[in-house]
Amino acid sequence: MSHTTVCPEVLTMAVGDLQRIGTAVRMRAALVDDWFVTIVPASAESCGET
Repeated sequence: MSHTTVCPEVLTMAVGDLQRIGTAVRMRAALVDDWFVTIVPASAESCGET
């Protein structure tokens, strides 16, 4: 396996992708938090589990 040097353009693209993925994950986590806070307590109450 010969080491190939990564050109800066590829590195920048990879960093940009990571940042986009990180933002998407944070947004998804916020959505899940909202869902958890609103849906789960309501369904627990409707099931009589407090």
